[in-house]
Amino acid sequence: MESLYVIYDGYCGFCQRVRGWPEFQPKHVNLLFVARQSPLLGRLWPELVGSFKDDELVVIGDNRGVYRGTAAYVMCLWALKRHRRWAYRLANPVMRPLVRMAVEQLASHRQDLSHWFGFSADGDMDENRVRALVASMGQQEGAGPTCAAGCS
Repeated sequence: MESLYVIYDGYCGFCQRVRGWPEFQPKHVNLLFVARQSPLLGRLWPELVGSFKDDELVVIGDNRGVYRGTAAYVMCLWALKRHRRWAYRLANPVMRPLVRMAVEQLASHRQDLSHWFGFSADGDMDENRVRALVASMGQQEGAGPTCAAGCS
């Protein structure tokens, strides 16, 4: 497998922001992002149009394998060089219930996260909201998180 197509919600600001993260990561497998609302989706996989849930992440391999929900998130990690070990750990049957719960919570609250962080669907961020968020956490802008145990 050389490429994975990640089908995401193009109307979700949080989804747009998260989509940008893997683009700058070293990869074992190319990740190509297609918004669920894009006409490209219908041209590439006409048989799949309309079969996705609104809050579902779907990954399609160039081998035509389709991964939904938890498996889709794990496949995205599997494609990244620095995170493939995590993909194997999270794919373990013992971890699946925890991963599924985390993925379901994330998916069901993605619009709330978009609003809370000020992410718009075009990927822009409301800088005033970010400043307010940083201030509410008791941090100065530009300062990283503190570690009481003196970690580095």
